[in-house]
Amino acid sequence: MRTRIRPQLGRTRSAVDKVLKRRKAAAPKERKQAKSPFRARKNPIGRFLPHKPEQQDFRHGEYTHVSDLLNKCMRSVALAAENRLPVMLEPTWTSQRIIFRSGEILHELLRDEITRKSRTVFGNWRCGCKKTITEHGFAIDFKNVRCEHCGGPTNIYDEFKLINEECKIVGHADIAYMEDGWLMIGELKSVSKLIFDSLSGAQPDHQYQARMYSWLARQMGYNVHDHVVVFYVCREWMFKNPYKEYLVYWNPDDPPQPYVDLAMEFKIYRETGAVPPRTLCTSKAAPRSKKCATQVFCFMDD
Repeated sequence: MRTRIRPQLGRTRSAVDKVLKRRKAAAPKERKQAKSPFRARKNPIGRFLPHKPEQQDFRHGEYTHVSDLLNKCMRSVALAAENRLPVMLEPTWTSQRIIFRSGEILHELLRDEITRKSRTVFGNWRCGCKKTITEHGFAIDFKNVRCEHCGGPTNIYDEFKLINEECKIVGHADIAYMEDGWLMIGELKSVSKLIFDSLSGAQPDHQYQARMYSWLARQMGYNVHDHVVVFYVCREWMFKNPYKEYLVYWNPDDPPQPYVDLAMEFKIYRETGAVPPRTLCTSKAAPRSKKCATQVFCFMDD
């Protein structure tokens, strides 16, 4: 069988080498990167973020906040101050702090949406730089008020501050409405989808918190509506409506007495040093008592 030699098509090997040589000469020369002066870490960003639970800080001051009356032990706070101990509140994990912060952002988003579409929202209004705040009014009342620092209008809702001087209680309602001279307090809550789906009414703690704000507003001289509203939003993705709203009746003539009494006892402690009575833990074996730094002092007389 004859061997057929096919002619080479295109350029010869020597021609190809010449082309590659010209391209290499024309290409920019690669700069050799200097060696990094420090060793690369495994977590260059995460090392700046907390991974362990952090202790909550109690809000010290002349006034007691409404949420502290609902969730904190005033006796533990007083005993810690007496014995110079840290206030051992329930620690918050990193995931909890992320959820809390996302909830705050979600509340701001909801308030912005509501205040842009409603002219009956009543409360405090601030400018963008937060240096100018107008108190207790509607947005339209302050439409001509300008901040002397940033020049912007005071059209950002800044909650509704409520104070009772007799009991030394302070609170900040998430939102408030004023219609025909009657004030209605609203509480905004962001919850997980699991809790959202199980809701059939406002949770008791949220009802009490809104009622406390309404009671404070009445003590300040406002005509308060006999209903409060608790508004829930699901912070996870949903195809259906992510909102649930509940109107809760309360008797303006029937104040949330247990919390008012607790605030008065803490006020007396500030003035006289008399420690508030024990109300949350029945014994040293109580789960909350086991985590408390003031347990020894709390049960010392038993």
